Amino acid sequence: MKKKAGVIGLGFIGAAHIEAIRRLGYIELAAVCDIAKQRADELFVDNYYSNYQDLINNPDIDVIHNCTPNHMHYEINKMAIEKGKHIFSEKPLSMNAEESRLLLKALEKSPVYNGVNFNYRAHENVRRMRENILAGSIGRPYIIHGAYLQDWLLFDTDDNWRVDTSLGGATRALADIGSHWCDMAQNIMDARITEVFADIVTFVPERGGKKVYSDDYAAVLLKFENGARGVFRVSQVSAGRKNFLDIEVNGSKHSLHWNLENCDKLWIGARDEDNILGVRNAMTHKEIDNHVSLPPGHTEGWADGLRNNIALFYGDIMEDKTGGGYATFQDGHNIMLVIEAIVESHRSKTWQKVTY
Repeated sequence: MKKKAGVIGLGFIGAAHIEAIRRLGYIELAAVCDIAKQRADELFVDNYYSNYQDLINNPDIDVIHNCTPNHMHYEINKMAIEKGKHIFSEKPLSMNAEESRLLLKALEKSPVYNGVNFNYRAHENVRRMRENILAGSIGRPYIIHGAYLQDWLLFDTDDNWRVDTSLGGATRALADIGSHWCDMAQNIMDARITEVFADIVTFVPERGGKKVYSDDYAAVLLKFENGARGVFRVSQVSAGRKNFLDIEVNGSKHSLHWNLENCDKLWIGARDEDNILGVRNAMTHKEIDNHVSLPPGHTEGWADGLRNNIALFYGDIMEDKTGGGYATFQDGHNIMLVIEAIVESHRSKTWQKVTY
């Protein structure tokens, strides 16, 4: 029997969830909720709600997709749990670790399936990196490093709800894209981040006449529980970088490197052998605006990774099992703890332990 899904929030990411649901085929898109019915019409969904409470209370809906702005994540996630609905939430899981901790408490009373859309861990080549590391093919992991760089907030005329700390949270670049990088790193290494040392900067202090308190850029040194060391950078003010997600692991035998903007390729580096640039398949497509459905820098593989992630979540629900490989609320809470340790490290100018 098909599971019936309801999607709350119909911005870019909500529309991407709907596309993934439709591509999978064995999930029924039962209803959507947004402030504007026009968005439901544009996405060809008939069953529309103007408030999320009515959608969650619909007894026919099995699974909630929470695709709202950050400040709404906690209340919607909590209500879905309390109503016994499986819940798949956008990241970050909540505005802070206290909220995410309360969600874990709620799950103790109502243990529904729960997932956080850290979709990059579900991309085929990222999964290949993890499998190689777990199999020991790169030897002992020494170093993991990379970046997540964008440019959509480069100018002081650029603005978005994420800039407002009351809507997006105390951090922006870190919570929005840094959370993705940290989850991917921990998942690839199968090891948690234990200590951090950070430098965080707001380069654009005002946008549209409003004071900005959230971060444009951060650089973070990392220690992992398996002894590996790391460093990553995040930025939303790097001109020309549309969606530059980059990660590399250096081991005692080999290295692995992947970049989202060339996501069909996985580089395997060696000292005494030929380096390998693996390509899954060769694909070409016409550069015609009407046929491009994703933002600049989001290659066609981006949508595939999102579909894979949602498929992993529904796979557990349909088969009544756990361990599908997607990020759970526990993983989302752990990332909140990492982000808060990074912020405290910047404030104190010291290494900070992540207390799980």
